Amino acid sequence: MSKIMSAEVTKKPCTRKNFIEDWSNIAVSWGMSKKMAAIHAYLLTADKYVTSDELMNELGISRGCVSTNLSQLVKYEFVQKADDQQRRDYYTATKNTFTILQRVIAYRREKELTPLIQMLEHYCPSQMENEMPKESLEMICDFRHYAMKSDKFLSSLESKSESVFVRSFLRMIK
Repeated sequence: MSKIMSAEVTKKPCTRKNFIEDWSNIAVSWGMSKKMAAIHAYLLTADKYVTSDELMNELGISRGCVSTNLSQLVKYEFVQKADDQQRRDYYTATKNTFTILQRVIAYRREKELTPLIQMLEHYCPSQMENEMPKESLEMICDFRHYAMKSDKFLSSLESKSESVFVRSFLRMIK
């Protein structure tokens, strides 16, 4: 699928609208909905704070959908609401790429890794000795072990500075 996506992307003209569409398609693999990703992409490419009305008009998304998705984007710190006490709420996206990476890691941990660890802990192998072969129990323990190690590693990345992250990453890939 990535080859098809790459070919489609290279044939499209480089426009903001196409960027928003492509970002939306790719962000689905991160666990975002297409509409949430479209809102995020629009805000990423905006040069000023944006209202929910502008998002509704420009993206053709309902008020409720915009409101729900903005709340989630703010919750995961992909987007910030302006502090100004105005009649309307204004939003902007986090535009530091390292911070976005950290937010994606936090989002994916919460949506994917945490539920996996909780599920594996529920099926504690000591309670299932008579239920399945020893090899299967060992496999469950291995999954749990590596999931917990991954969670610890990813959790540490969320709080590290960019330079510490880069050094850690370069050490890891050597």
